[in-house]
Amino acid sequence: AIIYGGLTTCRQNDVKRLIAYSSVSHMGFVSLAIFTHSVEGLYASILMMLAHGFSSSGLFMSAGVIYNRFHTRIIKYYKGLTTAMPILSFITLILTLANIGFPLTFNFIAEFFTILSAYNYSWLVGVVSSLGLIISTIYALYFYNRIFFGVANNYLLVCRQITICEFNSLFVLMVFIIIFGLKPS
Repeated sequence: AIIYGGLTTCRQNDVKRLIAYSSVSHMGFVSLAIFTHSVEGLYASILMMLAHGFSSSGLFMSAGVIYNRFHTRIIKYYKGLTTAMPILSFITLILTLANIGFPLTFNFIAEFFTILSAYNYSWLVGVVSSLGLIISTIYALYFYNRIFFGVANNYLLVCRQITICEFNSLFVLMVFIIIFGLKPS
């Protein structure tokens, strides 16, 4: 599920489908952690479900904000949104880095314990699951790069910054991701 979900995610051209298929891959990590039959694995599965809930829901909200402004979810129509929406760009960067398990985020702690329990179970399972982390890094950074960098067309350059309500809801998720990443206990 980890590898197949990651490879399927790489093929998506719709923002919400990409996030949804990445959730399939991350839930594969939850299953892996549970089936290692260890304390670290159970701890990792709980942490992974919580961390994925924060980061994935934040990415879905970010995709919803973009969809409300431009009325399309196809990735190829977006380029250079950083110039038009710098605050959303920063928040989405933090959420994307959390989704790939970047250090100092809640997802890093969860993925670390998952990989640790997988290596304790079998070195082969640990290597294969680590390959899933590499695939998730590829599709997440590709997603972010395609939407927020590049030369924007005139339609996207119209100032469409996020509202304070959208900012507050995304900011709360971002704060929880970072606080639990710094102090997971």
